[in-house]
Parts: sequence; structure tokens; C-alpha cells
Amino acid sequence: MNKRRKGRGIGLMTLGLLLIAAALVLTGYNIWDERRAEEASEKMLEQMELPVMSEWSYPRLKVAPCRYQGSAYTNDLIIAGHNYRKHFSPLKTLEPGARIVFTDVAGNQFYYIADSVEILKKTEVEQMEAGEWDLTLFTCTYGGQTRFTLRCLREEEE
Repeated sequence: MNKRRKGRGIGLMTLGLLLIAAALVLTGYNIWDERRAEEASEKMLEQMELPVMSEWSYPRLKVAPCRYQGSAYTNDLIIAGHNYRKHFSPLKTLEPGARIVFTDVAGNQFYYIADSVEILKKTEVEQMEAGEWDLTLFTCTYGGQTRFTLRCLREEEE
């Protein structure tokens, strides 16, 4: 009985150590992936005036924020970005009333004022696309189960 308990204890300690090691590896990978994305974003900024990809896809999203759907010209633009420091992580610090300027490839500027913040489940795609907002910006929260969503209204040009 004592040997069995000791064996079970060693097994559980080994499992715990393996889980800690896996967490460390995952953390290291996330740090590496964020740095890789920052470098890709900086290279893209050298080539483009606006660091938002025109079409959404997972590979593109790893490089820069992407137009999820809509357009600034039709007042229904939705932009998705990863929660990387140089991408959309700062989005979570914006509050209603914040001003946002979007500049398209042609240099046209569109002015927005942050109207509201929502936390949506990753499965709530219809809610993400719904509403009368002129601009929606969203990113994953830590853990990836929900999306931080900033809803904005168009403001007249200065």
C-alpha cells in the first residue's frame, strides 16, 4: 500500500512538472510569435502607409490587422487584429470618447469617436457584424475565448 501511494505521488509530481514545462514552452512560443509579428508589421509599414490588410485570413492576421468586412466608404468597416503589442493590444485601453483616425491607401482620412465597448464570445459572429456602427475594431482577450470589441461612430472631418 505504501509503495503504491509513493508511486502515485511520484507519478502526480511528474505530471505536474510536465504541465509546468508545457506552460513554459507555450509562453515562450507566444513571446516568439509576438516578436515575429512585430517584425512583419514593421516591414509592412515600410511598404504601406496603412498597416491594415485589405482582406481577412489567419495567415494575414499574423502579419497585421485585417479588414474583416465592410468599408470606410459605406460606414460599416470592421477590422480584426491580434492581441499583439504592436497590433490591437492597445485597443483595450481605449474608452468611449476616444478619437480614431483611419487613413486609407489613397491618403483619405476618416474620423471616428469610440462609442461603446463590448465583450463578445468568439462564437457571436452575428453580434459582431450587427449594429449601426460606422467602425468596429476587435481583438481577442487573453485566453482567446472572448473578443474585445470597440464600436465607433463617424465624426465629421476636421
